[in-house]
Amino acid sequence: MKVTQLSAWHIRPWILGLGVLYLQCLHCLLHGQEPTATPEDLPESPHLPLHQVMQQFELKPGFELDLVATEPMVVDPVAMAFDIHGNAFVVEMIGYSERRHEKLGRVRRLSDTDGDGIMDVSVVFAQGLAWPTAVACYDGGVFVGATPDIFYFKDTDQDGVADLSRRVWTGFAADSAPFGPRQLNMQAMLNSFHWGPDNRIHGATGLSGGRVVSPLRPDMAPVSLRGRDFSFDPRTLDFRAEGGGAQHGMSFDAEWNKYVCSNSDHIQSVVYDPALAGVNPLVKALPARVSIAEDGPAAPVFRISPDEPWRVIRTRWRVAGAVSGPVEGGGTPSGYFTGATGVTIFTGDAWAETYRGDAWIADCGSNLVHRKQLIRQGPQFSARRPLDEQNTEFLRSSEHWFRPVQFANGPDGNLYVLDMHREIIEHPWSLPEGIKEHLNLNRGNDRGRIYRIRQAGAKPSVYRVLSTETPSPAEVIIGWLGHPNGWHRVTALRWFYENPQPALEVKLRKMALHQARYHTRMDAWQVLLGWGKVSAADWLSMLEDPNEHVQHYGLRRLVSMEPGILDPRRWREACSRLVQQDRTRFDCLLALARHPLPPAQQAELLWEAMILEKKQKNWTEFAALNAAGHVVEALTEKVLNEVQAPYQALNDPGELFFMLGAHGDPAPIGRMASQLFELEANPQSWSMLVELHRGMQKAGLTWKDVMDDNIQRKRWLALQASLGDLGPSQVAKHPDLLRLIATALEPATKSLWMDWFFEDSWTGLRPMLFEVLQPSLNLRDFQVILDHWDELGPSVRPAILGGLLKVPGGARQLIECLAAQPLLQRECPYPLRRRLIEHADASIASAAHQIFGQSQTPPNDQLAEHFSQSLLLDASLEKGEALFVERCASCHRANGQGHAVGPAMVTVKTSGKRRILDSILHPNREVQPQYMAYEILTSGDDEGLVGLIQDETATSLRLLQSGGVMHDIPRSRLVRMVPAGTSLMPEGLVSDLSVQQMADLLEYLVRVRQ
Repeated sequence: MKVTQLSAWHIRPWILGLGVLYLQCLHCLLHGQEPTATPEDLPESPHLPLHQVMQQFELKPGFELDLVATEPMVVDPVAMAFDIHGNAFVVEMIGYSERRHEKLGRVRRLSDTDGDGIMDVSVVFAQGLAWPTAVACYDGGVFVGATPDIFYFKDTDQDGVADLSRRVWTGFAADSAPFGPRQLNMQAMLNSFHWGPDNRIHGATGLSGGRVVSPLRPDMAPVSLRGRDFSFDPRTLDFRAEGGGAQHGMSFDAEWNKYVCSNSDHIQSVVYDPALAGVNPLVKALPARVSIAEDGPAAPVFRISPDEPWRVIRTRWRVAGAVSGPVEGGGTPSGYFTGATGVTIFTGDAWAETYRGDAWIADCGSNLVHRKQLIRQGPQFSARRPLDEQNTEFLRSSEHWFRPVQFANGPDGNLYVLDMHREIIEHPWSLPEGIKEHLNLNRGNDRGRIYRIRQAGAKPSVYRVLSTETPSPAEVIIGWLGHPNGWHRVTALRWFYENPQPALEVKLRKMALHQARYHTRMDAWQVLLGWGKVSAADWLSMLEDPNEHVQHYGLRRLVSMEPGILDPRRWREACSRLVQQDRTRFDCLLALARHPLPPAQQAELLWEAMILEKKQKNWTEFAALNAAGHVVEALTEKVLNEVQAPYQALNDPGELFFMLGAHGDPAPIGRMASQLFELEANPQSWSMLVELHRGMQKAGLTWKDVMDDNIQRKRWLALQASLGDLGPSQVAKHPDLLRLIATALEPATKSLWMDWFFEDSWTGLRPMLFEVLQPSLNLRDFQVILDHWDELGPSVRPAILGGLLKVPGGARQLIECLAAQPLLQRECPYPLRRRLIEHADASIASAAHQIFGQSQTPPNDQLAEHFSQSLLLDASLEKGEALFVERCASCHRANGQGHAVGPAMVTVKTSGKRRILDSILHPNREVQPQYMAYEILTSGDDEGLVGLIQDETATSLRLLQSGGVMHDIPRSRLVRMVPAGTSLMPEGLVSDLSVQQMADLLEYLVRVRQ
């Protein structure tokens, strides 16, 4: 590699340019203006002729790249699907990025009529679509996604153009309606249609969610897609939510495991259907979607194209604080995933076997295609960069115009790459006006490319599709079941669902039972399931298959079936085998939640599974406890009868004991408590007792309800003695001992602890002591604490003020203290101020307004000008940290402090001070869908709750509020759930700070380590 040495004369103009840039940025900062580039700063990237374009590619050795379609045959391709005859239906998003209202989008049908592997006929199949993004073939036509709708188009008169057009579903991105400027994010819409394992078409929702209904089915209730993907039955039009919820890209592997993609989290695994969570509402569900890249979500990428001039300038402006926006990569314009899209699992058979099952991800911003190898780790996978691609990429181009966005597995067993082929593919909302005004965002909307990647030396024209003249298609297509090429398998599955063949039922069942290739057996079962021809005996034959992949497929399909279809004895025998296997244990437990065994048998299997698991304990314990909702009594007996009490074999025994306590039967809970107390006194037994009591509280029980008073007193005296033996220096290592004693706090113990609270030797433990004391404190106790205020350190003071609000009459007492002690006002955390200002008691709210002067908040535009000076001041990290704890920690986490309600500060620190300041001053200017606040009203409550929807199941939803407070709300109590249209960050959060204080806070936020 040639290295050029730069002399001082070469460097000097660059340094002078930076100096001029700094002066411009300084002027803009002081005057609240954004800088403006000149046309000379932003030269257009040349568009090369075709013979030069192919020379710009660098492809992994051993492969070749074919150009199979180019403009004018295709423009702006973003999705593609091959029909059974090899025609490619391609979605063209010509209206990207700011011309949605013109409805320029189209669907093209491309054909290779001479069999040379190059498309030679192009027909506009459908048009007049606003931002179409997805396509799937079905019954001679295509389903097309174009937010907010899904359409079905079909050519019924065989002229090559669709004459049948139906709007089948609508309501995607409903919260963004009516889709005006800066409302609908074109990079967060529905996409990626694929035939699934259940004879349904699956799609990715994107980040914009939706409330979907069907004009063709007036009986259909709206389906919420917040944080979920979706699927639909193309025959019955049944529509439902599915696990997923990433951004752009979704794919299945050959065993029907699902993967999704977001622009800065390039590969994620959907481990299980989140609809299965909540079967046992006492169990905290694990996230169904997990990031799996070993090198991190926004992993390094190795582009060979030069950074675009506009990207370089924008990064400099952001670093200087002259414009808002993330300062990614430590201030470098590129070198990491920022535009990951289109994750696709290669299922073809035209390459070496080592590539099958690998994932391909495009980064359209860096002009490259990235590859990941997938390694199974229990229920999930990890994704690893191949050893021979550690510092390179599978495919990359030095030309800016190469913009890969999606892929397709083809009939020839190769992988196809869709290239929008535009000069600029950046989201227009993230371009500063001083740059955007000089860019032509439409340059390239008349161009587009589709490439095929094939192994070197392979014939490019082997298509292997069904001829239109085939007299008996079923005889040919049945041979495609289990085909080594994934396209043939999926096409056959779809065709048989479209065209049931009753005469083939016997043959298919023989294939399902006896065919040597396990993929063939799996596909035969799927066809029979689609025809409704699977009996209870067939289900068990599927689960008894000698191959674990077929067993896994059967378990995944079984969970969507109604309970009671299985023979109990054979189902019990099957489960006994399935929980023994690492590959099927997790899914067997999920299935047991829907298809339970008799309680004693189920409890025995759940306990056995948890003890057997060695590697993926968290997943196994979640699935086991989720399946224990109807057998808690039997599971309690099983645990009690374990002589060895091998709780140490569990990953988190607390979850088990919380559930056992919450079940609420005093007799077995008392026996369980006795057994735990008989264990050797240690932190683990204390922790398990604390969790048991937490469950009891949920059931409305106390220790007096489950044990004799004399026994209880003896046990707590022994615990108190253990606490006294430890002394302050050791108690910090055993917080659960304190928490356990506090569950039965008596006046004598409370008095003793209150004395400790004011002793200097317990200074470092005051927050812990207050935590356990607080539930038992009354107004008189708080007055005693306030009388000793000067003796208490800052670590516990905010908690004391917040705790005071939780006792009857506490708000009024706090207001009186604040009015009488002006110095105390400075220590009142901002969230607490807001609670007082917005208090339901008008007199308290009025007094709080007078104390804190919130009515004098200046408009945000004045604040922006006022605080812009803080970007240029020297600052104190220590003071900034204190301000973060006071103002931000209730919703954000940084350096181990705070609550992860909004984004963790480590993820936004690279935004730069200007962008962070803008977000603080204008928290509701641009709210990402995942951080949109919702107003919740439940039956029996006069006041609603406001928070973020953390998770939803069929029976409940989880609401996350400031301070990390979590509410699990049964759907049966839900009266209203509407978006607030804002984030949880309040306006005026920092209006009372000085410019120097803002400088300190910003300095801390951009230097967060974790």
